[in-house]
Amino acid sequence: MSIIFQIALLTTLLLVVESSDGALNYEFSTSLHAKYNLYWNRPADGKICMAVQVETLGWVGLGFSPNGGMIDSDIMMAWVIDGQVTLTDRYAVSESLPELDLQQDFELIEGYEEDGKTTIEFCRKLETCDEDYRDRNIVAGTTKVVFSWNNNDPNPNPLQHGTRGTMNVNFIGAPRPEFYPSDLPADTQILEFKMGNITIPHDTDTTYWCRTLRLDQPATKHHVIQIGSYLDSRTFSYLHHVVLYQCMGTIAEMDGNCIGSNGLIATHQLDLKCQGTVISTWAVGGSDVLIPQAVGLPIGPDEEYDTVLLVNHYNNPQLDEGIVDNSGFIWYYTAELRTHDLGIFYLGHTFTENLSIPPKTDNFLVQVYCPNECTSSWPHDLNIIASLLHTHYTGFAIWTQLIRDNKEIELIDSNQNYDPDFQEYLYFEDPIVVKPGDEFIVNCLYQTQDKDNFTFGGRSAKEEMCFNFLYYYPRVTQSYCSMNYLKETAFNSALESLQCNNVDVDGATTYEELENRAMNIDWTEKISNTLEIAQSVNPNGVLVFCNYNSFIVNIPKPGVDYEVFHNRYDTCGRYNGTYYPGGEDANYYYDCDTNQPYFDPIGPTDSAAGLTLLPVVMWMLVTAVLSLF
Repeated sequence: MSIIFQIALLTTLLLVVESSDGALNYEFSTSLHAKYNLYWNRPADGKICMAVQVETLGWVGLGFSPNGGMIDSDIMMAWVIDGQVTLTDRYAVSESLPELDLQQDFELIEGYEEDGKTTIEFCRKLETCDEDYRDRNIVAGTTKVVFSWNNNDPNPNPLQHGTRGTMNVNFIGAPRPEFYPSDLPADTQILEFKMGNITIPHDTDTTYWCRTLRLDQPATKHHVIQIGSYLDSRTFSYLHHVVLYQCMGTIAEMDGNCIGSNGLIATHQLDLKCQGTVISTWAVGGSDVLIPQAVGLPIGPDEEYDTVLLVNHYNNPQLDEGIVDNSGFIWYYTAELRTHDLGIFYLGHTFTENLSIPPKTDNFLVQVYCPNECTSSWPHDLNIIASLLHTHYTGFAIWTQLIRDNKEIELIDSNQNYDPDFQEYLYFEDPIVVKPGDEFIVNCLYQTQDKDNFTFGGRSAKEEMCFNFLYYYPRVTQSYCSMNYLKETAFNSALESLQCNNVDVDGATTYEELENRAMNIDWTEKISNTLEIAQSVNPNGVLVFCNYNSFIVNIPKPGVDYEVFHNRYDTCGRYNGTYYPGGEDANYYYDCDTNQPYFDPIGPTDSAAGLTLLPVVMWMLVTAVLSLF
């Protein structure tokens, strides 16, 4: 540890403070451990203020991690000795004591010991512009927090932690709407939609259990004002997601495993009549849906359905036996009507193998496009109040663009540190306005370095999805906009890109033949990237579904078909390479004649000109090519 670091520490980060009464007044809080609480305020002026309160009289630590581990984490360590507070900014290069940063970016506000607890209050810029690149930006979406403490003070350096852990936290975003039982109107009633103590099959690792339930609509209009997720403690670790659909018309009762080996709903009637309109969702790591006070989900005589379909996805990789589940939803509803009717609109790729992700790639981009043909018939603007992003376990980043008049207006939701085990709703303090004729692009990034074969789209946790569920008001009749890659149009581009890499496809002349050969290819990152690039440079049509209408369109490319307005550079002038693979070389192409990629670097001043969803369309083709339609 250098003398310069220690002098900086002693001269700038020592502060004597008086003991406080222990009351912490912050907007948000979460318990990282039974003995460790974290508090924070909404960021303001590019800065966030936090506090940790830990049951210890030794040192405490809090860090921001790229993956939930200690290595490469940006860490705050602090302690109090004889009323004197020491706070340090550190960086973990290994599992040993984190090194002091040359640039100390944590601002100590107060620290004290009281009643056997150590409390440290501090602030930090969201983007510190640390010259040695050892600080991690705090951004919207999931932040993987690491925490630790030791019951002894440093002597002179901190001893190894006695306890440590990791948790996901969303520091940036509107607070969840406050709601307590005492807030419920006096006439509040409850509707329960539960599985009925079914036994999860043990002969398969993936089960989708479908149960139809009767919904007796009230005689007059009511509003559902809170959607509670009822999670059975016996099966919580097996639940991946739970969805409630409304069913139109008369359907036969269903109570059983409803997904066939092909990944499709076994009963066509359920697929046709119940899979269109989502009315409740929960995914692993999520919580209840708390609806803002001016909005309610309508039920009553004007609602044209009296049956709902509860679908629970169970993941049972160990094939455990005798697991009984009763999970589902609880609706709280009242006759005290609110101003607006709530709607749920989802964007995503269909559950087919046409979503195909090659192995051995660090950041493979799949894009789902919803064109203006799907939104132009809306009778009014939509106000988005909450968003839920969803992929399975190879997904690590996901974001949704809103495009209007060929210009990107904003990112509706963006999580560049997405964790499939932490699928929480993002609430918007000011609703995001979507106008008739607007377009959406949902972008999902996948990492498959540990895979030897393709990962296809499907319902299993071992397969992949790319979805964004949006809660909005006032409600419109359209409930979804989904997309499917076309295998027929992808064949030529995929074949050419493989041949450019001198990959022997053994004379494949059809889609099915190419898929069979592809599974035996020794995949490298270069081959995967070439496939992606081929798709982007040679875009072909994709099949879009607007409810039950379908048509073929092309996915637009940024900088070509629309202008990218969102700032891809942080306040330090550094390119935020997580938005599109390739960093400042985000615009890259492949020259098959020379068998070489070439790049069109993007600078801070030409953001719109070069940014491309390259990987975007590129993989679409491959996607189609290496899967079944």
